[in-house]
Amino acid sequence: MDLTIHYFKHVFGDTIPDQDRCIRQIMAERPVNLILVGVPYLGAFPLLLGPKNNRPPIVGCGVIPLLMTSVDFGRRSQPDTTPEGLLQNKEENRRFEAAFQPATDHTNAVLAGCGAPPMPRLVFDCICVLPDLFLQCTGEVFELL
Repeated sequence: MDLTIHYFKHVFGDTIPDQDRCIRQIMAERPVNLILVGVPYLGAFPLLLGPKNNRPPIVGCGVIPLLMTSVDFGRRSQPDTTPEGLLQNKEENRRFEAAFQPATDHTNAVLAGCGAPPMPRLVFDCICVLPDLFLQCTGEVFELL
């Protein structure tokens, strides 16, 4: 997990300011009707966390497995909505969020440097819930689960 956190902080988090500047430069040079971002591009987070009336609609597109937290499943378990399963799911998600806290803190510090507020949730959740619309690519076999 340490290597994953390191990569997330420095490959995705540290690139936010440059990506944000590029998006804003393009918006200043010509009209932009829509911004489409793929997971795990975080460069639109400063816009997404700011006033909605100062930007065009932003659509996220998931091209990797969905990593969003849910009470219906944990990080390692199969979907389980029994009372015991829901408790296990909650604990697995809590442990994952705690382990990922250094990357969350780092990303929030980078966002603060861009003048943006902190993320309201875990970064993987924000990737899905902050855009105005989020489309998750999938395969038919996953629709049956």
